[in-house]
Amino acid sequence: MTLDPQEVPGLAINDLVLQTVGLDAGYWFYRVSATFGAVDVDNPLGDSLPSREVIVRVPAFPGKKVQVILSWTEPVDALGNKLPNVSGYKVYRTKLANGAAGSEVLIATTPTLGFSDDGTAVAGTETPLPLGSMGKWLTLPSMAAPRKGPTGAAAFDPTNPKRFYVYAGLGLDASNTALGSYEFLRVDIDVNGHQKAAGAWTTGSGAGAAIPQPRWQAAAWSVDATVSTTIAAPDAYIFFGGGLTAAGAAATGVHVGKVVAGGDLGAIAASKPFSAAGYGVCAANNQLFTFGGAGGAPSKGATSASFAGPAPALANNAWNSEGIQLLQSRYLMGSAVQSAFIFLIGGDTGGGLGSNTTELVVW
Repeated sequence: MTLDPQEVPGLAINDLVLQTVGLDAGYWFYRVSATFGAVDVDNPLGDSLPSREVIVRVPAFPGKKVQVILSWTEPVDALGNKLPNVSGYKVYRTKLANGAAGSEVLIATTPTLGFSDDGTAVAGTETPLPLGSMGKWLTLPSMAAPRKGPTGAAAFDPTNPKRFYVYAGLGLDASNTALGSYEFLRVDIDVNGHQKAAGAWTTGSGAGAAIPQPRWQAAAWSVDATVSTTIAAPDAYIFFGGGLTAAGAAATGVHVGKVVAGGDLGAIAASKPFSAAGYGVCAANNQLFTFGGAGGAPSKGATSASFAGPAPALANNAWNSEGIQLLQSRYLMGSAVQSAFIFLIGGDTGGGLGSNTTELVVW
């Protein structure tokens, strides 16, 4: 889960106490984050983002020092309800007086909603999680079938806007046989925005149970009215792109199925074919895009196919060159889209070696 900056403890200074042991005079910076237990379904054994930074000015008193008494409130969700499975809290502070904002390090952990800082805690090296951090990974149910090099996509249920499905399709099984099946995992969105996955994957059945031309190293697109003007809400389609057969030959078929209530796909139809494998994808602006993977090898080119209507038809001249070149040839990469930005991640950039580089393209 991408951690929510609103779901954090509410930190405050409760008191300043004069004692013989305490903090030196100057400015001190504090933050507090929550920790979660192993049973939490969002962030098991993970931390929240930190609270807002609180600054304390400790005055100088001859012969005395100051202890800072902190208190905070439990983190709550978007509805104001306390987050479940909170196991404790981490207290962060600058190491020395007059330190810099944002340089807090861990000084204590506690199961309570308060902490008395008498200056004796040994400052560690752990720092609060930065904005944009993800929580700990949650292990989901195993898929119904082993799949190597499968497609992946997600689409909403046409009758329930608070439910979507994660699809895994095609790929090689444990005996290196190419599969023409797909399966999906139901995910429900709670009223507070959090998500809960089902306890098991469902194997596709009915009219769209079989995808022609079993293959692997393919990719999939999820397409709805936000992508193409030829599609009417709440309809959604999953496109399965070309790839390789189990023997390594080109599997050029492109196939599409409509998402029906419950997650299954309707009858699978053939669409405009192309020859590539291990490519990156994007669906946006009335088009499907591919990046790299031409001929099942590292390449720099990109192609696109326009929607022509009626849904989900592609134009007759589909899979034209986009006229752009990636900075590096890529194959077996990852790809992701946020707003208008397409990220092409890693993959084989030549010589069979994996890459840790990322490229950014705007659609």
